Amino acid sequence: MSSQVEALTRAVVHTEKTRNELQRSLDECEEDQRRMYLAFQSRDAQRDAEVTILRDRVLALELHMASATEVIKSQENFMDQLKHAVNPLIRCAICTEDYGDSKIPVT
Repeated sequence: MSSQVEALTRAVVHTEKTRNELQRSLDECEEDQRRMYLAFQSRDAQRDAEVTILRDRVLALELHMASATEVIKSQENFMDQLKHAVNPLIRCAICTEDYGDSKIPVT
């Protein structure tokens, strides 16, 4: 009977040792899982921040483009007005050059 007790004792000790090793392994896995979760959260936060920065840049570029378009339109309008103002002066200068000071109107 003592051999059975010794065998059972060895089995209990072995089982306890195995359980402790498994528990240690489980604890390590849980810690690894926690670290990975935190790393993914950090990456997600960083990615969200990068997306926000990129959205802000796109918005700034869109505003800049709208502003530039308005400036271009304004300059085009100014150039048209300038042409309308300068064309009669050019005609008058040509007329004066061709006919002297006689002020012959050009039609």
